[in-house]
Amino acid sequence: MTVAAKPMPQGSSPGDVHSARRSDRLPEDGNGECIAVVDPIHSGTPFLDAVDSLGFRPVPVYTLPPERLAAFKSAPWRCDQTDIPIQAESATAALAELTERSLSPSAVIAATEPGVQLADELAGALALPHNSLRSAAARRDKIAMRKLGEVQGIAQPRFRVASGEASLATTVADIGLPAIVKAPTGAGSHNVFLVSSMQDLGRIQTAPAVDLFGTPVARWLVEEYVRGDEYAINTFSFAGRHTLLDVWRKRLPTPHDYDQPYWNAHQIGLDDPVRDALERFANRTLDAFEIELGPCHIEVKLAAEGPVLLELGARLPGAHIAEAWRRIGGRDLFNATIRARLGHDPGIVGGLGLDRYLGAVFVSNDGPPARLRRIAGLAEARRECVIEDVRLHYRVGDVVPTTEDLSSMLLTVIVSADTVPELLRSQERVRRVIKPEVAK
Repeated sequence: MTVAAKPMPQGSSPGDVHSARRSDRLPEDGNGECIAVVDPIHSGTPFLDAVDSLGFRPVPVYTLPPERLAAFKSAPWRCDQTDIPIQAESATAALAELTERSLSPSAVIAATEPGVQLADELAGALALPHNSLRSAAARRDKIAMRKLGEVQGIAQPRFRVASGEASLATTVADIGLPAIVKAPTGAGSHNVFLVSSMQDLGRIQTAPAVDLFGTPVARWLVEEYVRGDEYAINTFSFAGRHTLLDVWRKRLPTPHDYDQPYWNAHQIGLDDPVRDALERFANRTLDAFEIELGPCHIEVKLAAEGPVLLELGARLPGAHIAEAWRRIGGRDLFNATIRARLGHDPGIVGGLGLDRYLGAVFVSNDGPPARLRRIAGLAEARRECVIEDVRLHYRVGDVVPTTEDLSSMLLTVIVSADTVPELLRSQERVRRVIKPEVAK
């Protein structure tokens, strides 16, 4: 693992992050002014209603190409009938479109992973609150992320960059087996491969030529496989002050190495002995990547020598977790993100304020592609557990692919309980009772 520290690269200082102009109005005083919402797809769609509820007009800005956006079943294209959502692959193009339409946003929000870099760059061009631009690419592109992590002395896997089949084989051999190979700008374990033997490279050679969001994959990030329990840390920053929202532990059915980490996940308790170490690591990572404004989702492995950074995204967590926080009485992080981007204190010191624990059960199709007939056991599961949300990602009658990543997951069930032990028992019951029925 790389831990050597080097000097910070030259450029704008962290202190200029909040020097951009601030909206003097409280959000509730909105009078039709607009807020740009970048890539409001899947877990990011609630931002559109949140912007609207605060009195602003949401302007969707999509970095995804139209054909890829159409493939996202929940892509809303929700806006006023007179509006046409903005399609832009760069902040320069987005700014030109906004100017052409005489739109002057009061804030720019990254709703999901692909919009993280563009949101800060567009906010910077508009002189709105944003995180440091010199590290913007490193908060999105995993190769840039690794390079900055190395400079900043953040514990992370050893890594190399490969392009082309010959380069990939040589690079994997250099890193050693097992290795992880991933697309630099993907998400949700899409185009992420565990290479346990050189024969596994065949999977990569037949992989899609684009990542989950339609970006061509010209290079691969190759890194050592780090063993240890995997955690997801959710934070929120404002004016350089970091708040730990919660920590989730990922659990898998076997102890084997993996590249698809979605099976069960649950919030850990406030008294969990690993929580303090993970919070300290998260705070160091946030400082290293100059994240002083808004949410961040940090994924780590807890190795024998301590936490190791897998990756981060300066945005709310996926899998509709922020909606679950809000549903069980926690703070509204969609609202808080908008307030922070308007330059107002989001008022989240002290964390989420939940009085129950949340867990997620990810139900996959482990067999060959097949037609979904029905989901059995939902009613029984509801009688036995407190189910907060059920997300069926395919309609009955659809052909369900073999699950390889989060985007091809069949079903997600969110449960809650008063204690962590009770939560784990609820997850076991859900997995035992809910049975998707598929047939050729």
